[in-house]
This record gives sequence, C-alpha cells and structure tokens, in this order.
Amino acid sequence: MINKIILCLDFDGVILDSTRECIFVAIEAFRQFNQDFDNNLSDNQIKCLKKLRPMVRGASEYLKAIDIALNNINIKTYYDFSNYDISNKYTNKELDVYKKLFYEKRKLLIKNNPIKWFELHDFYQSFIIFLKEFINYQ
Repeated sequence: MINKIILCLDFDGVILDSTRECIFVAIEAFRQFNQDFDNNLSDNQIKCLKKLRPMVRGASEYLKAIDIALNNINIKTYYDFSNYDISNKYTNKELDVYKKLFYEKRKLLIKNNPIKWFELHDFYQSFIIFLKEFINYQ
C-alpha cells in the first residue's frame, strides 16, 4: 500500500495575494454602478484601498472602502471600518446590485482576459519556498 500525502490549501491569502485583483474589480464595478464616476483614483486613494482590503468582508464592502478612499476618511482599525456607516448613501438593494456587479466583473475578467486576471495576483514567496521544500520531502 502506498501512502500519499494530500495538501489542501486556501487559494487567496495562502498561495496568492489577490489584493490588486480585488481592487481592480471593485473599481470596475464601481464605474458601472456609479456611471457619473469617470475619474481614475489617485495613488493615495489606491493606497487607501490596499490598506482597507484586509478589513473588507464581502464584495459589497468594497463600496464602503471606495467611499472611504474617495472621501479621504481616516480609518485606522477594523472597528473604525466596521462602524463607518454608508446606509445614508446606499440602500441594501443598491449594495446587492454592487455585489452582483463585482462578481460579474470578476467573472468577465477571468473569461475574457485570464492572463490579466492572473497577473493581478502576487505569489507569496514564502509559499513558493514551502512548496519546494514540500516537494523535496516527498
């Protein structure tokens, strides 16, 4: 009988960092959601979105993160982020519409331009090292 080791890992956050892909998709969804928005985000606004990325819990919260970045709101902790209220700007129905747009934009990116989708991800170098060691262990 042959013993095999099976390794199961989570894709995002373990193998690859999807921050740039998520922000790209979130902005594309926002452009369609808010057709009056035709600007590019500044470097500082993108930097803010990258900082907020670990605080986002679900696609609709990218709308909150974008609102924070566009309005230059100072968010220091997850508590600050979770308590930032956008219910006076967006209804639950609008949040659902944005969430749907987010996943549609991601699906289209993967389907129409898988290379770009892949290039928007960054491999964690520590995972590459681990994988090489794991393969050699076998």
